[in-house]
Amino acid sequence: MADNATLARPYARAAFEYARAADVLEPWRDFLDRLAQLVALQPVRDLITSPEVERGERAALIAELAGEPRPEGAANLLKLMAENGRLEVIPAVAAEFGRLATEAETTIDVTIETAEKLGEDSSERLVAALGKRFGRRIEASFEVVPGIIGGVVMRIGDHVIDASLATRLRRLAKTMTG
Repeated sequence: MADNATLARPYARAAFEYARAADVLEPWRDFLDRLAQLVALQPVRDLITSPEVERGERAALIAELAGEPRPEGAANLLKLMAENGRLEVIPAVAAEFGRLATEAETTIDVTIETAEKLGEDSSERLVAALGKRFGRRIEASFEVVPGIIGGVVMRIGDHVIDASLATRLRRLAKTMTG
């Protein structure tokens, strides 16, 4: 049989993606931590594994025990886990969710545009320099955009760092023409 971490991974990933999209990672992390503490208690484990309690009822009971605040979508996660007989892996879900959230908080997604495909060595140096500059891990995606002629354009969230030759030429032409 699969271990708890393996069983928990898809639930944690789904909760994480939902929470990240809604920008509510902390409320979800807090809620899952409360649930993990509850499931660590023997009477609660007995309740969520008891054949005398219907699976759908288990989800409602554990949600009630966890109390408020309950992030949007939490009831759906609990219902799905109860239907699949997986409520006992909640501590592993909380741990994996926490790992994913921590990783996301220390990672920056960067899109790097160049006129030609960069060699592996050049792209690794650029990513390392960005990581050092921002003090965070960089998730880089590279795109070839011939129209920038040379140099690089980096998109970091809403920020754009444009060090392309095309932009420099436009500025030079604008300066020369007045």
